Amino acid sequence: MKSAAYGFEAQWIDVHAHFMVPQTEDELRRSAVARCFLAPELYQWTPEAALEHMDRNGIAMQLLSNIPKSLKALQKSNEHGALIVARHPSRFGLLLA
Repeated sequence: MKSAAYGFEAQWIDVHAHFMVPQTEDELRRSAVARCFLAPELYQWTPEAALEHMDRNGIAMQLLSNIPKSLKALQKSNEHGALIVARHPSRFGLLLA
């Protein structure tokens, strides 16, 4: 896959990339990501931002991963990840938790 923006061939596969399921502001404040990293860019993960990052860095595909804390969150995470893969099947895969 050739990066239109940068003109080089994407050649890497990122085999473990974390993604985030959309959350409320309150959930984000309480999340482990917020407590551990305190990095605002992590709170704003989107497939579009990930694709832009991938294109800039020659990454052809990412395998998405998420480790939810509850069964309900696990189901929501797997469903959200499956939607991302369905929209971008040549760019994302999903490691089910």
